[in-house]
Parts: sequence; C-alpha cells; structure tokens
Amino acid sequence: MSCSTAGRLVLGPAYDFRRFVVGQTAGPPPTRRRAEADVRAARAVLTAAGCDLSRCQVSNLHTQTVALPAGRAYDLFLAWDAWPCSAFFACPTTDAHGTAWLRYRFYRTLPIVVMRLKTAVRPYFIIYDLVWGIGAGGYHAFLFRPVSAAETAASILTTFPPSRLFFEGLHDQMNLDVYRAVEAVAARTRQGDSVAWTSQA
Repeated sequence: MSCSTAGRLVLGPAYDFRRFVVGQTAGPPPTRRRAEADVRAARAVLTAAGCDLSRCQVSNLHTQTVALPAGRAYDLFLAWDAWPCSAFFACPTTDAHGTAWLRYRFYRTLPIVVMRLKTAVRPYFIIYDLVWGIGAGGYHAFLFRPVSAAETAASILTTFPPSRLFFEGLHDQMNLDVYRAVEAVAARTRQGDSVAWTSQA
C-alpha cells in the first residue's frame, strides 16, 4: 500500500475514507489487543522509561509478529518507512538541537498531531510525547520483543487523556495498514535474500 507523494495526494483520501467506514462498521482488527494484562504490560514499558501515565486513561494497543529481526523492525518504525498511503502524511524532522519530531500533516500542510521523540532504545522501544493535537499529553510508542532471530512481536501503543477527536476505528484500521506495509517490506527482504542466496549457489 506504499505510494508516491502524488499517489498519496490523489488516493490518500479514498484510503482514509475506507478506513473510517470499516472502523465504524466492523469490529476491531486481529492486531488489536484489549486484554487488560496486555495493555498493562505495554504501559509498564512506558512507565519504566519515565513516562507519566496518570492522565492517560485511554489506551489503544496493537501487536503483530512480523518476519523481521528486531533491529530491522526498529529501524523501519523509527524512520516511519511503513506509513501507509494516506492523506495524512507522516513528516519526521530533526531540529537544530538534535531533537526528533514527527508531525501528521493533512495533505502535507495542516498539522493534526505533533510528537516529540522522548526516548528510544534499539531494538526494544521508541516512545514519543504527544505534544499537540489529538491525544496531547499522552504518548505514542513502538515496542519490540524478539521472538526469534528472524521474527519480532511489534506493538503500537497510543495512550492519552480522553479526547472527542479520537476516532478509534480509524486508528485501528490505520495501524492494521501499518502492519500490512511492514509485511510487504518483510516479503521484499525475504525475496532479496533468496535472490542473493541463489546467485551465490
């Protein structure tokens, strides 16, 4: 579902509309984790990293095992290379002080959410402060648990104070499409490894 900038501008709204409709009419995708123990364990990682979750009453957690080593999965999420086709562009930047920022911009101009990288430890977690916009005062995190040398349980946790602007179904579908994009990267990686192995045989 990756696409060029022009493709995002043209096709992005259609993908977002589909995500919104499916999110409102269908149940949560299989990546969604609702069990209290799962959510509590994910939030504990943030607490251990120095996050204050006292105001974060809403938690949305997704987890899926991806066919990538933990370090490769970490790098992919840190660079936002798995962001799917959407009219909401993920725009990472680094300021003059070396602080990493991420802005969701509608049509690459209007900011909807502004996040600041709080802490990251490769290959275990990446945590952002939600500084402005939807979910302000909360956190957005990518958490990684190696399952094997070639597989990683990758989680996406968003936790924040209650907000009327948060459309959970749309968020669920966007996260599902993130995993689909990651699976596409993993498939290309396996194909490249196979070609390299064949050429050496």
